[in-house]
Amino acid sequence: MLPLRSDLSPLPPFPFKRREALTRAALGSGILFSYPQLATLAGVQGVVVYALASALPLFVFAALGPIIRRKCPEGFVLTEWTRQRYGVVTALYLSLMTLLTLFLYMVAELSAIGQVVSILTGLDGLPIIIVECVVTTIYTCTSPRVSRSARAAC
Repeated sequence: MLPLRSDLSPLPPFPFKRREALTRAALGSGILFSYPQLATLAGVQGVVVYALASALPLFVFAALGPIIRRKCPEGFVLTEWTRQRYGVVTALYLSLMTLLTLFLYMVAELSAIGQVVSILTGLDGLPIIIVECVVTTIYTCTSPRVSRSARAAC
């Protein structure tokens, strides 16, 4: 455990209005600050364990890949394999959970960018986030690599 400095005064009571803003900022800042903080608190061992825990699903997938390939010889998508193995309801559940995960990841990334802009410049990060979303939507919808169905959704 790290020693605490004696010159630190206790924090004032947390104002209720700022809780929501702090929660939004902390969601994205975790992506930027969790790895260095983990290294500070747990050292090299903590970072190595975290890296192995992050890579473990890839190793499991590498082991299960040939089995899945035998079950779906024409190629596979995880939701298609789940539909064939467990049924339509489970495939829909997996699709919804995947979309929820992607949405949370997007919110975390955008809030991290907003927090970095706020910390480095002292400006409000919301306009930067809005500009980034608009520009990303424009280049995604106009890209020649995007399929027609994806472009129709724009």
